[in-house]
Amino acid sequence: MSREIQQFREILFWPFRFEANGGGDLQKFLECSSLWHRDEDWLKRGYRCDQARPDETAYAEFVYFHPFVQRFLYSEDSSVSPMKVWRRDDIVGAEVQLADRDCPIVRLSVEQVRLFWFDLRDDHGVGILTLEVAATTPLPLSTVQNLLDQFRRVYPPYWEKGVAGRFPQWVTWETTDGSKLNCTQETFSQFWNWADKKRTYPVGKHWRSLLYGKVDPVPSWFDKLRQIEDERMPTMTWLAMDDPRQLTCGDFVRLCFADESGSSDNLPYAPTFLKNFERDYCYDRYWAHGSLDDEKSGAQSWMTTRYMNCGYAFTMVGQAGGFYTDAVSGALSHFRNHYFTMGLIAHFQKAALLSFSDCLSTDVSKPEDKGLHKNARKTLRRLIDFTDRYWFIDLSNQLQARELYSGWRQHLGLDALYAQVMDEADKLSSYLEGENEVRLQWIVGAASVVVGLLPIWGKFIEVHFGSPLCFAIINSVLFAVIVGFTYFLWRRRR
Repeated sequence: MSREIQQFREILFWPFRFEANGGGDLQKFLECSSLWHRDEDWLKRGYRCDQARPDETAYAEFVYFHPFVQRFLYSEDSSVSPMKVWRRDDIVGAEVQLADRDCPIVRLSVEQVRLFWFDLRDDHGVGILTLEVAATTPLPLSTVQNLLDQFRRVYPPYWEKGVAGRFPQWVTWETTDGSKLNCTQETFSQFWNWADKKRTYPVGKHWRSLLYGKVDPVPSWFDKLRQIEDERMPTMTWLAMDDPRQLTCGDFVRLCFADESGSSDNLPYAPTFLKNFERDYCYDRYWAHGSLDDEKSGAQSWMTTRYMNCGYAFTMVGQAGGFYTDAVSGALSHFRNHYFTMGLIAHFQKAALLSFSDCLSTDVSKPEDKGLHKNARKTLRRLIDFTDRYWFIDLSNQLQARELYSGWRQHLGLDALYAQVMDEADKLSSYLEGENEVRLQWIVGAASVVVGLLPIWGKFIEVHFGSPLCFAIINSVLFAVIVGFTYFLWRRRR
């Protein structure tokens, strides 16, 4: 049997956020664009406009999740749903030339292109662009490893002698009308000018073109886009082989961490670092060690599916054929639907928490006269709303789903990140309460002084302005001044 990858499928997640009302501008662009189409009912979605999803698949996905998750994902009224979804149907294929010039061009079919927007109130939110691709022919294991390492990068992590490191040389998108959008990557000076002038992460031309079509001119809202994590997009991978048990430990490690290719006989990291690899990163409920041809190993023929998860990369490896490649109700269907939804929620939660942490840091850095209290209180309200609407500890009553999602959350560090953000919010809230208490004490003190002076003022008015009418007018004016002054202080307190 061959160690060639018979079937390859990958789903990429690109999380981002916007500054200065950019989220609203993005949604206006999507609603008016001829490239993007709204998915009104997420439960009844198709893979593409020309690829319907079987009702059996939709049903299995729906009953897989808790009722509160169902209400979040499958709202019947899309106008009030906190999750809005758009799709592109015009991109049907891709050609990728990896960094190694000796590597042949990788041809992929594009199965889905979708853009998710999660509303976090006050024109804040998190966007996630998802792309599902599949290989059109079997691929060598080394090509798959290099593709996993390079294709998910939003921008080159480094440059060496004018060549982008671990980044595709070019990507071409193929459209339904037969035309091609060639995206040859920019030079170092172009990437550097982006970083230098905008002081944000640059974005590769092929990813920009997925968002808004033609690469030039750049829409104004795109300048407000902010990358939430580093250049490596989170990814999900599904691989089918004749005999996955022929993979070595080194192969599994590279696939698990989406690392570049290397010798199957060597480990990419130190043995001491990987001593608990299978315990920490592998979910082997349906995996038995040993060759399929080795009867003495005790390996049962159907136990050939291994799940691996390091947080940013979720990988399934199994034997081609049967349940594993069943696209309606088998493992492939679960990967494209159940597990994809789990990954979408997990990566959204991390992106939202990182966004909140950044907002809290920005709020604290603002001076008093620049809206510190107002902006901080809005951020705290959004964080409370996020906890109520989006913060799920588990998603399903299914044991396997709970185990997989628990491992996913652990590797993403969601609980620790949530605790950190909540601690930042508590400290900011305590600071605001302290500031309010100081202001309130000052107001009470000022009011006490004014009240104490009233008898003296009244005696003065009585002596010098004996007329009752003058006395009433002057006291009315004084009362209005005191009320206005108190209201001014109250507004300042807020």
